[in-house]
Amino acid sequence: MSGLYRPLETALLGPNTTCQMPAQQLPMNLTPDSPAIDVMTDLRHVASQAVSSFCGIEQATERMKNAGVRLLFVINQSYEILGILTSQDILEEKIVKHMSTHNMRREEITARDLMTPQGQVEVLQMYDVARATVGDIIKTFRQMGRQHALVVEEINGKQTIRGILSTTQIAKQTGIHVDTSHYAGSFAELQASIS
Repeated sequence: MSGLYRPLETALLGPNTTCQMPAQQLPMNLTPDSPAIDVMTDLRHVASQAVSSFCGIEQATERMKNAGVRLLFVINQSYEILGILTSQDILEEKIVKHMSTHNMRREEITARDLMTPQGQVEVLQMYDVARATVGDIIKTFRQMGRQHALVVEEINGKQTIRGILSTTQIAKQTGIHVDTSHYAGSFAELQASIS
């Protein structure tokens, strides 16, 4: 090694230091005619939140609260997605029902017990979302009856989750509350419900 290198100066880590987190700035004041991509959380720019399938339901709930998210990926040791756990999955009545049905104590319930398994998670294709509008996504959510949708794309022949769409994010950016409890059948019904 030649003498052209020099050691860098060191310092001690200061108190209250935090880590930089990836951030995505999504535009506000969108309309149903805005591009759907503008309401998608892009996992190339924002870190996804995940828990082990053996994670206790209380810890998973805390993870959601601390991260400010309403969806967690449930993963195995190889970081493969086994399912998703949403804020709707961990509602108190669902936990109590699971405890009663399976004769379990609350502390025995894991993410795997309440998650939607991978094979039952409906996904949207990135190439469709890239050409869609916010109104198309609202209509899709109402048809699905869900509050989240995963957006996938194929990279090197393997399906990868590229983004997450949520009714909460749409409401934040558009001011439109998306009720997924019933399906608005026609475009006229959609327009009436978002006006």
